[in-house]
Amino acid sequence: MTKSKVEPVECSFCGRDFSHTKQAMKNRNDHEKRMHKKEFEERKLTTHECIECTDEVPYGKLFCQSSCRQRAKAVRYIRSVKRRGIHDRSDIKNAINEKILWAYSGGYEPLSWDVIDAVWERDDSKCVECGEDGSQVDHVQGSNRIEDAKLLCSRCHLEKTEENRRPLDPDNTSDAEFMLFIAKVYEDSESSTKVQHKPNWDYNKLRQERMRPKKK
Repeated sequence: MTKSKVEPVECSFCGRDFSHTKQAMKNRNDHEKRMHKKEFEERKLTTHECIECTDEVPYGKLFCQSSCRQRAKAVRYIRSVKRRGIHDRSDIKNAINEKILWAYSGGYEPLSWDVIDAVWERDDSKCVECGEDGSQVDHVQGSNRIEDAKLLCSRCHLEKTEENRRPLDPDNTSDAEFMLFIAKVYEDSESSTKVQHKPNWDYNKLRQERMRPKKK
């Protein structure tokens, strides 16, 4: 039986390897704080570029704001559904449109689990529009209040989304900017080589690489 390869867990300052110790990452972190205190504190003051738009972000961050994170997520989703051959389904098209809209409008902030559970209990697990079994909590974007959320079934949620949708007008400046944004997202889904646009990207691995650059 072939042994699985152990990923190195090294001190980014002196290279000491903690891979084969128990709690390797904790041991590595404790070592860096204790043995390389000055370098460790200096590193926390460094800044990076947002991997989506290149704006400056604090140490350890990948995205500068929610909209950049949601934009990358939209690109990955489009690639994923195209690869699976389901991108022409009406529900998938609707999901793509929502993800792009969330990215353009500043990012989607999900409800807390406490609010979601409370809404399911308040609405007795039923869609408040038609009385069928509920499937998703709809809420006013930017609000985390129970009063601004309600339980809907998939059909009623889709109908609500369609009611709020209108055709884009290329002669309208705001609409034109949104259309360009949509086109760029689709372009990236076809040709981007950025790691955060790959469906199987590893967030934690990329973050660790950014937080702990290889020693020179």
